[in-house]
Amino acid sequence: MRQIDLMIVGAQKAATTSLKNYLGKHPSLITHNLTEFAFFANDEEYLEGFEHAFKKYFPETFSHSAKKIIAKNASLYENEEALTRLYEHNPDCLIVLIIRNPIERAYSSYNMERESGWYTKPWSAISTSLTNFSKGEKDQMFRLFIELGLYSEHLKKILRFFPKQQVQIILFDELKSDPSAVCARLFRRLEVNDSIVVDTTVIHNPTKKARSKKMGRFLIWLMNNENPLKIIAKKILPTKTFLKIRDWLFKANTGDTIAKLPPMSPEILGELTAFFKPYNDELQMMTGLKLGHWNE
Repeated sequence: MRQIDLMIVGAQKAATTSLKNYLGKHPSLITHNLTEFAFFANDEEYLEGFEHAFKKYFPETFSHSAKKIIAKNASLYENEEALTRLYEHNPDCLIVLIIRNPIERAYSSYNMERESGWYTKPWSAISTSLTNFSKGEKDQMFRLFIELGLYSEHLKKILRFFPKQQVQIILFDELKSDPSAVCARLFRRLEVNDSIVVDTTVIHNPTKKARSKKMGRFLIWLMNNENPLKIIAKKILPTKTFLKIRDWLFKANTGDTIAKLPPMSPEILGELTAFFKPYNDELQMMTGLKLGHWNE
């Protein structure tokens, strides 16, 4: 059975799509065209089996190829059940986790959800989320934007399944400044020709302004697994056709302008810095990486 050789498990809004696509340009590697490989996190897909998922996500021309397989799911690092499934699929899989300053990551994620039209609360409400967490409650805003940046907690989950030497942690800033060096390092880990230079000039999946936020909210509703229209469409249309239509609709509502948010208020920035510091310090101890600048 074919197996995933390298899995990018996160973090969300840390250039995971770009890295996936860069690695996929190597002649000895293949990757999926869709943004996320949902197999390990999606119960329905998982029950259908890996061979079914492989045909769905990867080009048919590679079905009998000897090339090594690269896959990516940007939120897999927080999903313990999905990590269990990945381990059972291939315990020797190389795990890649890209980490980004958790405050920048959270604000970028908020920007993405805001532009999609799905999330409408002001960023200032994050203060209430932090207060609620201190009282033992994780509200929606915390789960969406804060929890994914608690890297030390998520790394502990990963290390329950995969040994430390099998987990490659990459700094977002390093990937941004020298993507070719990052790719070469991973090529060596995969034991493919690391002298091949792939094109790393394109930034994939940046957050862009939506043409219509109302349309964005409608599309998110339309893609909900419990939506009767989606259930009917999936029964009528082949999976690949349904996915192509879905992607076309989202792209049609995406403008050409990069969406930018104003600078964060000093008060909220201070709250978030203080909140993330113990997690950042723990991550630094766990990895040996110098992350002190995240606390400034």
